[in-house]
Amino acid sequence: MSKVIPLLPVIVNNEEEYKVEKILDSCIYRRQLQYLIKWKEYRQGANKWIPAKDVHAKEHQTPQLL
Repeated sequence: MSKVIPLLPVIVNNEEEYKVEKILDSCIYRRQLQYLIKWKEYRQGANKWIPAKDVHAKEHQTPQLL
């Protein structure tokens, strides 16, 4: 089985940005909308909750799933 090497982040405005494969879920945490992100070419274990204001992948954003 070949090993997939994850994509390196892109630097935008001096900050690292990663490619979003899919938004898996959403929630409100401390009165702030967050998305559970599946990163492109990363394993499920790398999924992470990110504040919606920090997600720039508009094509992947979905209405709240609450």
